[in-house]
Amino acid sequence: MLIKINTDSFIESNKIEQYYLDGRRITFYISSRKHDEIYPSESFAKNVFDRIANSFKDATMDNSIIKPSEKILSEKIDMFNDFWDRYDKKINRDDCIKKWKKLSITDMKEALKMV
Repeated sequence: MLIKINTDSFIESNKIEQYYLDGRRITFYISSRKHDEIYPSESFAKNVFDRIANSFKDATMDNSIIKPSEKILSEKIDMFNDFWDRYDKKINRDDCIKKWKKLSITDMKEALKMV
């Protein structure tokens, strides 16, 4: 199923591996490649995000909406908290967590091993 993500772009829902909403931005992972889409407002981004979630619901014919992004984001936050507890140089937590969220789970695990 094609999902319209902006005025001139569509994504096939079966190719989306992960996606998450962060304010006006939706980040998609398609074939392990990151694609960011920034929308004019948070409500606009939320509508697109809900449309994507509903396409997964329609595809599975399940009553629950599949949102892999929530699970992945939660896992990334947990890993960051573990990293932050171990790391000696605690400077600017907000910037650090923004950069952390951009890492892959594999890179996060490597960072945890290093500290």
